[in-house]
Parts: sequence; C-alpha cells; structure tokens
Amino acid sequence: MPAATVRTLQIAGRTLRFAVSDRREDERLGTVAAYEGRMLRRLLAATRDGDTFFDVGANIGTVTLPVAVAGAAECLAFEPEPANAARLAENAELNGLANVTVIEAAVWSEPGNVSLRIDGPVGSGTASAFAHGAGMAEVPAVTVDDFAGGGRAAPQVIKIDVEGAELEVLRGAEAALASGRVRDLFVEAHPVALAARGESETELFSILESHGYAEVWATIRDTEAHRHFRHRSSQAP
Repeated sequence: MPAATVRTLQIAGRTLRFAVSDRREDERLGTVAAYEGRMLRRLLAATRDGDTFFDVGANIGTVTLPVAVAGAAECLAFEPEPANAARLAENAELNGLANVTVIEAAVWSEPGNVSLRIDGPVGSGTASAFAHGAGMAEVPAVTVDDFAGGGRAAPQVIKIDVEGAELEVLRGAEAALASGRVRDLFVEAHPVALAARGESETELFSILESHGYAEVWATIRDTEAHRHFRHRSSQAP
C-alpha cells in the first residue's frame, strides 16, 4: 500500500482522522462520508453506551469510527478485503480507538471460505463475495451467530453493507435475530446485485419480519437503499 497522509474529516458531527494514499482515495472518502451522513445519524442515535455494534462490511471505517468515538460501544468491524482491513485498523489507531476490533473475514451464511472479487482501489467499497468463483481471492468466512454466541451474546446494533450478499449475512444471523437482542439493524441493500444472485429484497424483508423486525426508515439513491429495521420489542430512541 502506498505511503499515506492523514486527512481530518467531519462525519455525522464527529471529527475523525483517516489515512489516505492518493487524491482519488481522498475524494472517495469525502463522497462516502457525505452519502452515509443521514444513515449514520440514525445509527448513532440508536447506539447506547455499553452496546456492542457489529459493522459487517466495514470498509475503511467510515461507519465504525464515528460509532466508536461517539461513546462506550464495543465495535466489531468485519472487512474481508485485506487492504481495506489494514486501512481500517490504521484508521482506528490514528483515532486512538481501543474499542474497535477488526476481523479480516467475510460474514456469510456458514463458516469456511468464500471467493472475493476485488474491484477497485482501497476504500472503494465494491468488493463482492461469492460462495465459489474462478480467478478470485479466497478469504475466510465467519457468521454473525458464531461471534454472537449463538444469539446469547448478540450485538444490540448491526450494520450490513456487503454489495448484494445481504441474505447470506442474515442466514448466518438467525439465532442472533431470533434472540431479540438486536434492537436496530441497518442494511444497505443492493437490489441489482441481489437480482444477479437470483435473490431479492422481498426475501430480505421476509427474513426480518419473521424475527419481529419492521422497517422504520429508508432512503434510496441510484441502485442502493439504506434501510433501518427495529425489533418490535424495542422502544424508539
């Protein structure tokens, strides 16, 4: 990875430091920060001191870091692309965040390995995971339920941004979702990428509704939708 400089950025009212290697990475960082602002404000409002937060598809930390710096939440950041995971760890260190743990793995429906298509430079957020794929990098795969103790130690808040593999993540989180411990779930859905896998957002809604979650907010931009789901047992923040 090229030598990095440090950029100070405001994201959802939080001042954060990010390492950047070139002008394109710097521009992408600003664009992502601006786009994620509305969702981040809701996520920050939903997260309480003492919570555990799972950031699934954490990229370089544009969501993990604001949550970690905002209060006393324990943050587990899952990122399968090695360069992004390294940058995420670097950014957490730059901001002195001891409450961030980086897990360099894809989150999937079952543990093992998956194929990762790496498309773009550091921070681009376009890497896609598949069960099998020729000519792609093999990366370790884990499940939410493994890290949530089969639901017994489920996080209170989860964010998912996995470029079309949303259903794979949810299938590996059945026990955590069934436990009712997850109050708020934020999903960046990719309908076009889901369709390419023979899946749809209808299935996503069906899984979440079966576990007592209802959509309370959404915003759509181009081919992506940020969606906020809340468990029926939870009171609005």
